[in-house]
Amino acid sequence: MATPDFNCESGTYELYWEENSVKIIVDRIQETSRGDVSSFIEVTTTKPGYSPHLNYSKFTLTTTGQRKSLAQHLQNIMALNDETWITYIEQMCVMVLKHYHQGDDPIELDRYESESDDVISLLHPVLVNGPNVIYGRGGIGKSLIALYFSLLLNLNKEHNDFTPINYEMKPVLYLDWEGRLPAAKKRETMILRGLGLTNQSHNVVYIRMKQTLHSQINQVKRHIRRYHAGFLVIDSAAPASGSPSDEKETMRFFNALENIGDIPSLIIAHVSKNANESSIYGSVFNHNLARNVYELASQNEPGSRELYLGLIHKKSNDGKILEPTALKFEFDTSDEGDLLTISKSQTDFIPEADKAKSLRQRLIDVITNNPMTLTEIIGSLDMTKNDAAKLRATLNRYKDDFTKTQDDKWRMLNETERLHQTSFVGEQR
Repeated sequence: MATPDFNCESGTYELYWEENSVKIIVDRIQETSRGDVSSFIEVTTTKPGYSPHLNYSKFTLTTTGQRKSLAQHLQNIMALNDETWITYIEQMCVMVLKHYHQGDDPIELDRYESESDDVISLLHPVLVNGPNVIYGRGGIGKSLIALYFSLLLNLNKEHNDFTPINYEMKPVLYLDWEGRLPAAKKRETMILRGLGLTNQSHNVVYIRMKQTLHSQINQVKRHIRRYHAGFLVIDSAAPASGSPSDEKETMRFFNALENIGDIPSLIIAHVSKNANESSIYGSVFNHNLARNVYELASQNEPGSRELYLGLIHKKSNDGKILEPTALKFEFDTSDEGDLLTISKSQTDFIPEADKAKSLRQRLIDVITNNPMTLTEIIGSLDMTKNDAAKLRATLNRYKDDFTKTQDDKWRMLNETERLHQTSFVGEQR
């Protein structure tokens, strides 16, 4: 009997026996601590005279008893010669299990030709090619900023110093567990009007989700293939994983993301309650398994049309921690209807973001266009004399930024001085 055509893509296995036009798809594979490997299988045929659908069921690949019962069930639906069905089922189990346990092939790093560093960036400088997480309190604008980033990617639009890198205007899938389509459409319309792109067509595809990502992984894969999507938004982590406090469920969620394929994502998450320090709600793996994590802070007054959002960088697997980024969201109306203007802002309006700035950035803020003595700097930063040594060490460390004048004041280097300083350091090396 012939060996079937065998293919594996993004954790989904497909076997096809041409002589009887039978196809078996094996997906959602999961291994228990005892070594049992379960899956969902779908058996179909294109053989004339039979219904295309033959079986869809949960199946344990490592249990021989189930093989015989499934073969008999299929034989009753579509009678084949001799032991054909039991052979098909045996081949399926052996081939899938061997591939599943084999894992990826090893790669010798010294022979690997890496791509450019730009591939790491997706929406420079905030999103990278992998799982990104933005977490914060409920109702502060997480979904709003996720949709804003999605539109910039898909439209290949540089805005507020956010720049798509090699994204090629691929469609974005917005997987929503919490909101509703009318709310998403209203946000989309307001953002496009604010960008001056009222009638601009785009490919941000909204999908309402009802079960966990792991449970709906086949559906998501089909949507990715259908739209050739290049980016996913998960809104939000708690319902997408089922139980974010459970380490196993969190691992299953991230494994599902990995199974979907090599597609970057933005995961919206809530903030942990009763924690001494702000963190993602649930298991520590929500932080550890992401490549890039931001806390979203906000500030707005009741009745105000202005909302200030601050992105506070908490983790980066591929580079340095960035300074907080502040954005101003201004809600307004025009002849066309409601619009949302998004612009860069200062972190001063957002206490949490302002507090998260590095000492270097705080020094830049107070010294730019206003040279100061060390004593004056201490006063401007609401610090004490005990902080003088730390301030002096920081000012001396960043020689490309700061210099001391003859009258004992610290100031910023101008562009010409920076170039000279950089050239001088290079010559010293």
